Amino acid sequence: MSALHAQNNVATATLVEDTLPLPGAMGWSAFTQADQHNLELSDEQLMKLKAMDAGLEKKYKAMGIEPWMNERFPELNRQRNMAVQDILSPEQYQRWAKPTTPVPTTPPTIIPEVSPVTD
Repeated sequence: MSALHAQNNVATATLVEDTLPLPGAMGWSAFTQADQHNLELSDEQLMKLKAMDAGLEKKYKAMGIEPWMNERFPELNRQRNMAVQDILSPEQYQRWAKPTTPVPTTPPTIIPEVSPVTD
């Protein structure tokens, strides 16, 4: 197992057989100018990434409000990650694939506020 894969073990729990890390386990975000700066992307790389996302947008949106809960999401996410890996250099991909926040293993529990009791 590669060091990159080990770092993303939490994010890859749903597809253990994949050799690619799975950033975007809770959905994915579009590539922006900030990504261009943070990942040191060329204009051409950013254009390719945006075109790739535009090509997948219809399938992604068809998965509903929470695409990451759709049974088809892991496969679409894997396809996207493979395309991203083809566009980025190995070093850029490693930085991009590293999760910035831990992926929750259980959904959050939402506790409603208690209204004050009036007599």
